[in-house]
Amino acid sequence: MIKNIWKWILDFFKKDVQHNIFISYANNDLHIVENLRDQFEDIGIKAWVYSRDATLGEHMWKEITNKLAEVDMVIFVLSDDSATADGQQRELNL
Repeated sequence: MIKNIWKWILDFFKKDVQHNIFISYANNDLHIVENLRDQFEDIGIKAWVYSRDATLGEHMWKEITNKLAEVDMVIFVLSDDSATADGQQRELNL
């Protein structure tokens, strides 16, 4: 199933020249997200991840809301930790 999802994502992004994605995740899944982000960026897809791309001094939720409005796709990394990740739950409601 993971291979089918990855293939769909790659096919989606081949339609245009440039894309941006937002990756939503629970903090405990950061190691997975960093790997996923690197894979996207290796094929030319810009992936916005809060832990790396947040602007120092910017209001967190204002920046996240703005980024969600700008991207082509949002990817939610779901895990056992997602149910208790307040930030990820809030992003779902934006």
